[in-house]
Amino acid sequence: MSLELFALSGWGYDERALEFLHGAHRSDLNIQLLDSQMLIDGERDVFNHRAYNSEGPSLYAQSFHRVVQFVREEELVLVGWSLGGFVALEAMLECGVKASKLILISSGARFSGGQGGGQSKSTVRAMRRALNQAPEATLARFYAAAGAPKAPECNKFSVPALEYGLSYLERIDLSARLSEITIPVLIIHGACDEIVSLKEAEFLHERLVRSQLVVLPNAGHLLPECYGPECCLHIEEFLFAGRSQFAVSQ
Repeated sequence: MSLELFALSGWGYDERALEFLHGAHRSDLNIQLLDSQMLIDGERDVFNHRAYNSEGPSLYAQSFHRVVQFVREEELVLVGWSLGGFVALEAMLECGVKASKLILISSGARFSGGQGGGQSKSTVRAMRRALNQAPEATLARFYAAAGAPKAPECNKFSVPALEYGLSYLERIDLSARLSEITIPVLIIHGACDEIVSLKEAEFLHERLVRSQLVVLPNAGHLLPECYGPECCLHIEEFLFAGRSQFAVSQ
């Protein structure tokens, strides 16, 4: 049986940030890379309101559900980096997405006002205001704060879509429902992450009933870019431990 892996990138990064996953040269693993702009392209509410209404599932989660709804549960693996991790969790909890395994990279259950060391709501609101006034400078500051060696070569994100993403990160809070996730979860986090605190990953590990936590020393937020091969090895072990890629397909 082949696994169908759907991976969702973080805020301000397109799907190419997750290309490290192709380092898993497995004939029994099919990989689909997504980003947040893909999920909300054509959604009128984004451009009319630019804000996530926390009453009910986000546009991200609804769209993600539509993307994966026809994949069999036993074959589906969800991977989310940063914002993508929040969306993967939300899609499972709010939209009924069922997967066999979940992988959360540099993510958490609550981005703003979380377990300490994260981003305050006032900081996120200020970033939304700055995004409207000077989008390129705001993105540059974010990439620098995340520890990016250079800004990604990507201009696909519209300002309304980026603003919606910040509104989502400001309001999303899944911390009270983590015990509802009963599938195996791999959590990979950088010890020096200044965007999503390591405390958020530790909180996930404490509340998720079947989780593994891998902490990469000296690593920051950009694990896909700076620690892609290491992440790939941990993911392969999590998905395929004790399983030969040459096993007979079912």
